Amino acid sequence: MKLIQFKMIFRSWARNKVYTVISVFSLIVGLTCSILMSGFVGNEYRIAHALPNSDRWYGLKETNVFYGSTELELFGGGEGSLALQLKDRYPEIEDYCVFHYCNVQVVDKGNSREIKGYYEVLPDFVRIFQPKVMQGDLEQTLKRPGEIAVTRSFALKQFGKENAIGESLVLNVSQAVRLSNGTTYSKMGEKAYTITAILDDSQRNFFNYSLLTGLPEAEIATNLKGWVGSYYTFIGLSEGVKAEDIENKIAADSTFNTDCKMKFVPLDDVYFASDAELEGLILNRNPLFLYIGMSIALAVLLIACFNYINISMTRTLQRLRNTGQQMVFGASRRQMKTQLMIETTLQVLFAVGVAFILIYQFLPQFNGLFEARLLFSDFFTGATPWVLLGLLALVIVLPTLYIFSRLGESQLSRILKQEYGKRSRLITGMVVVQFAISIVLLIFTVNVQRQMDFIAHNRLGAENIILIDPNVMMDEDLGAVFHERLSSIPEIEEIAWGSAMTDGMMYVNGKNMNLVYADENYFRFFNLQFVEGEPYTASSPKNHIVVNEAVIEKWEIKNPVGSRFEFSGQEYIICGVVHNYIFDDLTRAIEPLMISSEYPYTTVVKVSEKNCSAAIAKMMALWKEIAPDEQPFEWETLADAFRNLHQDQQKMFRLVLVFSWISLILTCLGLFGLAWYSVENRMKEIALRKVSGATEMQVMEVLCSRFVKWILIAFLIALPVGGYFTLQWIKQFVYQQHMTVWTYIGVGVFVFLVGMLTVVWQTWRAAVRNPVETLKSE
Repeated sequence: MKLIQFKMIFRSWARNKVYTVISVFSLIVGLTCSILMSGFVGNEYRIAHALPNSDRWYGLKETNVFYGSTELELFGGGEGSLALQLKDRYPEIEDYCVFHYCNVQVVDKGNSREIKGYYEVLPDFVRIFQPKVMQGDLEQTLKRPGEIAVTRSFALKQFGKENAIGESLVLNVSQAVRLSNGTTYSKMGEKAYTITAILDDSQRNFFNYSLLTGLPEAEIATNLKGWVGSYYTFIGLSEGVKAEDIENKIAADSTFNTDCKMKFVPLDDVYFASDAELEGLILNRNPLFLYIGMSIALAVLLIACFNYINISMTRTLQRLRNTGQQMVFGASRRQMKTQLMIETTLQVLFAVGVAFILIYQFLPQFNGLFEARLLFSDFFTGATPWVLLGLLALVIVLPTLYIFSRLGESQLSRILKQEYGKRSRLITGMVVVQFAISIVLLIFTVNVQRQMDFIAHNRLGAENIILIDPNVMMDEDLGAVFHERLSSIPEIEEIAWGSAMTDGMMYVNGKNMNLVYADENYFRFFNLQFVEGEPYTASSPKNHIVVNEAVIEKWEIKNPVGSRFEFSGQEYIICGVVHNYIFDDLTRAIEPLMISSEYPYTTVVKVSEKNCSAAIAKMMALWKEIAPDEQPFEWETLADAFRNLHQDQQKMFRLVLVFSWISLILTCLGLFGLAWYSVENRMKEIALRKVSGATEMQVMEVLCSRFVKWILIAFLIALPVGGYFTLQWIKQFVYQQHMTVWTYIGVGVFVFLVGMLTVVWQTWRAAVRNPVETLKSE
């Protein structure tokens, strides 16, 4: 009996190639997406919880309140001594660990290149966080000056081998110098190190370091290095102590800065602290990305399962008739259920196997696209296998249960007479849901894309404004020569000194103000509009500055032009006020800004739209000619600079875009299969209509009408849902691209056309067929 069952299964697949391909392909795509996202989400949560002692350790986050309504939360603060002060003052704080970040360049054969991931850390880091060490004694390395630990990845990249113990490394490190009068400044200086420990960076957690050296507690106490980098503080509380109680005590303690609130973030939550400004020590993942990604993946799987179940149900008549015939010849109900279960199981298992092959092949591309650290083995750890088994069981059992719910002894005569002519309402409902999901995803995708375009192009001509990396021109003399000779490149339309974003921040009279250093050409270059006063000129005193409207509003200055204030002993005079313009993340309101001509060091150029590539090539050649021994020429457009400020949103857009197209393709495949079945099942009706005088267009109208109705119902359902999800996502931005009704109409028309194109070919083929041939075959 088993051999006969398998023969009947394979014979059924051969007779119904279209249905089989559509259902299996849908399952493959749906399972690939859902398994991939399940493994990704599970791996992200394992990274977040990878560090030991997470139940009593916290990352210290400082919240600087600038102007009441604006808050900037930082894990990396400016005072390393904060950990010492807290431990001395509060006995509930049992332990601490401090990292320090600063700029570093690797010096190799006289050339230097900037690297990221260099940190100084207290030796207690080894005891507290227990990093995996491949070679050497990390604790001793951190205690001895002149020694350094590097990760396995860094050793392979720098030296071409994992075992770099004993190798020398010369670094150009940003160092702080404090004069006798208390003034502090920074300078770059070379330091030679010997590698004495290798770290295994395959041990995945949220720390993102490549090189570690020791940080003496004496240096933390003086806060000297706060001038050249950021301190990251981690606090260990005594058992049973609540973080909220310590936060309240600190908030009520006048010893600490009242403008700076402290928050203890549990170690397990640090990775998902998406609202933090991070220098790079702490990798982070926006939890919204995981929620939306997993939800969309499940929606795609739902569409795939609906396709599979729909195709199974459209074949119910044929299945029931064959089943009835088999039961007449003695087959038991149990045997028929087993046969259907085997057929479904074979298709699902085949789809799972192909899905895992695809995941294995495309995992590197997925990791690159979404900056993931996912391994193939992660799909077989944690809860992921159990989730997969649950999904498979559901997909295998549901179609079989449905078919046998329609099968009873009293219905056997109706089955054999083919009296199940009406399509199940459940099938109609599933088609509508499929299209509704696809339309919701498309509405969301289009609105996200419009917002991302607005972000990139919020400044006029952003794609044609080239920002030259200031680190390229560390040598001021070479930078000046390069800047001057840029005017010889005909494709360049304008040149100016000045940063398109900000160069730093100053603290004046208890209030923060962003800084931009720029020359007199800067205002014309960026077409900045003055509301009061005028720009400074080349002959203006260096203490003449221009501010934006936010300064006037926040500082409540009534007559700004001519107003004066002091900073570090220097008096500044406001000579003009410009309209507020965006220079930072669009999720934040525009903050006060001062534009000064004191220390401009960044070059910006505007190139013609048609000759952008040629201009960049000539700039690279010019830099190589002027400074052949300096680091390579680096640049980015202003549009790219704004995109880089919104990397989480960029990842979200890529994810939604990919899954939206996948969902639409799967939905259209399912519609194709249903249209195919509908046409094949109504060939006799079509022939009779044509014999009675119906035209091809009338026949097509009859065949397409139900599909038009389904798409319109799905659009009406998806319209408010898509709008709601868009509003929930876009409200994170202070400056938004407003949604228009044409966006929704455009999506509706597009989906309608795609849906109609899916079924028109089949209906036209049926409408033009000779009715005599059809009636003969019937």
